[in-house]
Amino acid sequence: PTGGIDEIEPGSESPAPGTVDRPYPGGAFSATVLGPADGPAVMTEWLVDGEVVATQAIANGATASHALATTIGPHTLELRVTDQSPIIHPTIRAGVASSRTWNVDVGLDDCGNGTLDPGEGCDDGDLAGGDGCGQYCAVETCWQCVGAPSVCSPTNGAACSSGDTCIAGESCTGTACGGGSPITSCATGDDCCPAGCTAGNDLDCAQPPATAITGRQLLVKDDDDPSRRKLIVQSKDAAIDSSTGTGIDPVADGASLQLYNANGGSESVCFQLPSAGWRASGTAPLLGYKYKDTAFAHGPCKAAMVKHGKLLRVQCDAKVQPIAYSLNEPAQGVLAVRFTSGTRSFCATFGGTVRRDSGTDPPIPGGRGQFSAKDAPLVACPPAPPCP
Repeated sequence: PTGGIDEIEPGSESPAPGTVDRPYPGGAFSATVLGPADGPAVMTEWLVDGEVVATQAIANGATASHALATTIGPHTLELRVTDQSPIIHPTIRAGVASSRTWNVDVGLDDCGNGTLDPGEGCDDGDLAGGDGCGQYCAVETCWQCVGAPSVCSPTNGAACSSGDTCIAGESCTGTACGGGSPITSCATGDDCCPAGCTAGNDLDCAQPPATAITGRQLLVKDDDDPSRRKLIVQSKDAAIDSSTGTGIDPVADGASLQLYNANGGSESVCFQLPSAGWRASGTAPLLGYKYKDTAFAHGPCKAAMVKHGKLLRVQCDAKVQPIAYSLNEPAQGVLAVRFTSGTRSFCATFGGTVRRDSGTDPPIPGGRGQFSAKDAPLVACPPAPPCP
């Protein structure tokens, strides 16, 4: 059928999709997923307010479940299921994905009753904001609230945060938060990654959790002349998201590509694809993006392309700038790649059909200096070493 096969068993959803009232913090949601009897597994994604919070490959007939744990107020929870069968062309997978949506009112039955219930920071007996106790029973910035029903007053001069984790020393002036100064030092635990810091000296710079995707092709070439190294990676997975609002935006955020050995250890190389090289294409909300750096001004990656639900491809060449990843072992085994832009990452693990896995000569006698793989299956993302 034009809309595809429903990959969520009708009637298996718990609770039934639609508007749902739930006590704080939200509770359990589930549904039975459907897919090919002989595999491959389908990809499930749970989205809270448009942001992917969990992904999992699940076999036919199994249950996809999620424990919603969020703040008091209205939220949207979506289950999205995508068939990874090779018979479905990658360019149409996103268009035939199945989904269920719950509009979840969390804790609203109790908020505004004048009693401090679980999850509430205050409760002044009404749902009006601007008086210190917000409409969803959270204490507003630069206010303090005590008692039940809550009585609120400004905290003039108190420390506060406007939400920018890279600004320190902000304080309340009346009921407004401001001032402070930018954080410039590399220190773990402040939720800020200043310019010049890396995951090696500031774990706040560590990569975000990655969405696993299938891989169409990975080619890594090495040579006794390092300037002849090459890297090409391509995926045509429907989970590649460049939609406005929830997807990646490398024009705004730039991007990076990491190649690493999935068997563990620290062997890894990372490339920056800065925002200056990216251009948007297409029409919102399903934008595509192209990267071009044929002069290798920003690194060895000369071209990249992202198409929503269709394509992720990056090509790098060590003609001018180095690719600091050698094939000087007899074999690599399994290699993984991770593409990151902003707070979103996608990873593919090759695996799949390995056509050639041979080290360089020297030091490996007779080595061909090439790792070539295709059709990487959907597997969980292996841990990635920190990028320098």
